[in-house]
Amino acid sequence: MIDYQLAVALFDYNPDTGDLTWRVNTRATTKGKSAGTVVKGKLETYTNYINVKVLGDFYKAHRLIWLLQTGSWPKGYIDHIDGNGLNNAWSNLREATASQNCINQRVRSDSTSGVKGVSYDKSRNLWYVYINIGNKRKHLGRYDTKDEAIAARSAAEKLYHGDYVRKLD
Repeated sequence: MIDYQLAVALFDYNPDTGDLTWRVNTRATTKGKSAGTVVKGKLETYTNYINVKVLGDFYKAHRLIWLLQTGSWPKGYIDHIDGNGLNNAWSNLREATASQNCINQRVRSDSTSGVKGVSYDKSRNLWYVYINIGNKRKHLGRYDTKDEAIAARSAAEKLYHGDYVRKLD
């Protein structure tokens, strides 16, 4: 794993734009050019990221940026606040646990409601609402209308997940 000194020697980073560029010319790199290549997520629900090859090893650009900005590798995950894995502006990055990182994921493509934690229960003709807290699912009730269900889910998200709730989709 590369250290801070090597990262500073190899890369320039613009915290406003999120651009990570090479600071050196080598056989494989050109000074001033963008570092890394976009790696597409395996499924449509997964986001794309930028991978950078350094001395034969691959690193996610956002983790290298964390190293450059803080002087140390992140302890956990790096969450992109807006959900866009290609937006590496410093204001869009934050350290997160695995659970917090999952909270900020997109709504699944097979969602019946278009809202996380809200689904329609055909057998009861009601909207079912739940939230995951850690590794446990908490039942939040069944509601007559989708709007009531969404309001219940939204209140629970604010209470249990705070700033890590996904705001955009």
